[in-house]
Amino acid sequence: MIIRAVRPSWSGLQARGVPLLLRALAWLPSPMVEGILGLVGLTQAFLEPSRARRAFAWAASQPETGKGKWRLALSLLFNRGRLLAIVASPARMTPESFLRRVVLEGVPHLEAARKQGGTILLGFHLGPNVAGMAFRAHGYTFTATGEGWNFKGWPRARTEWRSIPRRDGHVLWPGPDPAVRGAGLYRVRRALLAGRTVRITADGRSGREAFRIAVPGGQVVIRAGWWILRRQTGATTLPVLAHRQGPKVIVTVHAALPAPTPDPLQDLAACRDALSRLLQEYVRRFPEQCVSLALWSLKNEGSR
Repeated sequence: MIIRAVRPSWSGLQARGVPLLLRALAWLPSPMVEGILGLVGLTQAFLEPSRARRAFAWAASQPETGKGKWRLALSLLFNRGRLLAIVASPARMTPESFLRRVVLEGVPHLEAARKQGGTILLGFHLGPNVAGMAFRAHGYTFTATGEGWNFKGWPRARTEWRSIPRRDGHVLWPGPDPAVRGAGLYRVRRALLAGRTVRITADGRSGREAFRIAVPGGQVVIRAGWWILRRQTGATTLPVLAHRQGPKVIVTVHAALPAPTPDPLQDLAACRDALSRLLQEYVRRFPEQCVSLALWSLKNEGSR
C-alpha cells in the first residue's frame, strides 16, 4: 500500500490511527463510538475522492430503495467507520452485553449440521464482521481460517471474554503464495474430516475463482477453496450473513446448501444458484452496509 504524502489514504490512516482511536474511545457508550467512527469514515470522501466516487456510483446503481442516492452514498461512507466500531465491541462490552446487542438467528441449522459431522460456516465480506464473536459468545467453538487480522494495536477484548470458549484453531494462509494456501486448505480438510466446524469466507483468498454472482451495483467473486473442501469432505455448508438492524446486529445462519452431487458442474451450479438468491436479496435490502463490495474495485477483490 502506497501512502501519498499530501493526501494520505484512508486505508493507511485506518491501519495506524483507528486502533488508537478505538482504545481512546473505549469508555464511551457504543452509539457515541459508532457515531464518531462514522464521521471518520466520511472523511475518506475528502482524503480519497476515488472512494467517494465509488460510493456515489454504487448508490446510483441500486434499485429504488426509498432513499435518495446522496443519502445512500453518505450512509455507505458513514458505515465504513461505524461497522468497524461494531467489530471492536468486545473491547467495550461484556459477553452478556454483547449478546444483548448481537442476535444469533438460525441456530437450529447450526445444531443439525454439527450433529452430522464436519460443518463449514461460509462467510462473506458483507455487513459487520461479528459472526465469529457471536458464535463464541453462544458457546460454539470453531476453526478460523484466512490471512489473519493485520491491525497492530487493536483493542483487546475485556477480561470477561477469557471465560468464553476460544477458537479450536486458526489456519492462516498469508500472502498470495498458492503453496501456502494449499497447505492451509489441507489442514482445514483434516479438521472437517474430524467432524469439526470451520469458518471460511467464500469471497476471500481461498483458492481460484469458482464463479461470480451479479448483484445490484457489482459482482461478488466466489472462490473455490470452500467448494473443493465441501466436495472432498461432504461437510454441511451453512451460509452466514450479518446486518445491522436499528441498535442490534443480526447474525443469520442460513439453511444448508444442497448436498454435493457426483457431477461437479451440476454441483457448482446448484451452489451458485443458492448463493445468488441469498446475496442478491442481501444487497437489495442493505446496500448501505455493503461497504467492502461497494468501495473496493473489482480488480482488488481478491486481495481483501
